Amino acid sequence: MEKFEALPQELQSAILSRLPLKSVGKCICASKKLASIICTKQFRDSYLLQSMTRPRMLFMVPLTLPLDSSPTEDDLLFYSVYQEEKPLLSSGQQESYICQGPLGCMVSQPIRGLVCIRDTTKIRICNPTTKMCRTLLEMKMCEKEVIAHYFGHDEKDAFKVLCVMKMKSVGQSQGAKEYHVLTVGSTEEPWRKITCEHDHTAVTQGLCKGGVLYYVAWSNSEKSLVMMCFNVSSEEFTVTELPEEVNNDRCWTLVNYKGEIALVDDYDSDLHTNGVLQIWVRKQIDQRKWEWKKTRIVIPRDRWEEIDVDERKMIRFKGTIGTGEHVFAREFLGNRNEGPVVVLCYDNVTEELRRFKTEKEFEGFYVQTFLDHVDSFGLCED
Repeated sequence: MEKFEALPQELQSAILSRLPLKSVGKCICASKKLASIICTKQFRDSYLLQSMTRPRMLFMVPLTLPLDSSPTEDDLLFYSVYQEEKPLLSSGQQESYICQGPLGCMVSQPIRGLVCIRDTTKIRICNPTTKMCRTLLEMKMCEKEVIAHYFGHDEKDAFKVLCVMKMKSVGQSQGAKEYHVLTVGSTEEPWRKITCEHDHTAVTQGLCKGGVLYYVAWSNSEKSLVMMCFNVSSEEFTVTELPEEVNNDRCWTLVNYKGEIALVDDYDSDLHTNGVLQIWVRKQIDQRKWEWKKTRIVIPRDRWEEIDVDERKMIRFKGTIGTGEHVFAREFLGNRNEGPVVVLCYDNVTEELRRFKTEKEFEGFYVQTFLDHVDSFGLCED
């Protein structure tokens, strides 16, 4: 330790920024001098940027509990591995357990190392790597119910939660929506009611990109699906029309496809039987104009048929990673079965299809797979 501390501070900082987050935490306890470096905002920003060059694949599994057991404090498992480093799905393994509450929960897409977890009316921001959580101010329901929540981040480095509520009371206001926003900070921030002129019902989970939060919704005025765009900084809504082929009888989800927003039908039968998936990609034409372009992902039949039929039925498209590969992950583990998560990586240039399994085996029924998660000091700096 003395030899390391004798190195120039810039070199110490560069070395520390390449260590796993838990190892950095041990350095804080071992040395006051290293702690003084690590606890600066400059180092933590640098560590986040370094982590972004080594993105992770994050798996969230609600643990299976006996039917007659009471809820435990450790019943939501987060497990992550480096998504582009070899050996794939076994490099840099990390896991942590966070309480999900007795009634289950909804987990958002990770943003800069943080996730948003909603358990009925309680909403928390959590760091899966450090296990640190912050419970947000609980909303006053008063004949209302939460129907959707979204987690966003803007260019000013502000994290915000958008919550959509619906009136439960009988009368003219029944079914009416309310929109509330909270800025995540070191102090207990209040919920602020905002206006939205577009009457809609949320359909998909959200995806935040470039300071804008996107989600698909049913327009109650147009009687069709649209994409809602919520500017996290200005807290204003805009609406983007979707192609006519994107109808309400499909199970749509949003993914990151080569840096663009893409719409995917999670239950496309052509994928499960033939290895062919059609998606809609949002392409920018100029500064103010966008268009939706249909794109086909075609996996050679002989490669696709190497995958077990039952396994193919459970595969969902999760987007692309930095290598350019298309990632497909198994969504269901089976009824109270124990087993690994299966991930397929397809390179449409070389037409290579690789199948991987996590080293860890999970006991549960359902698994969520997120791409591009990173280690960060989020929630640690306050």
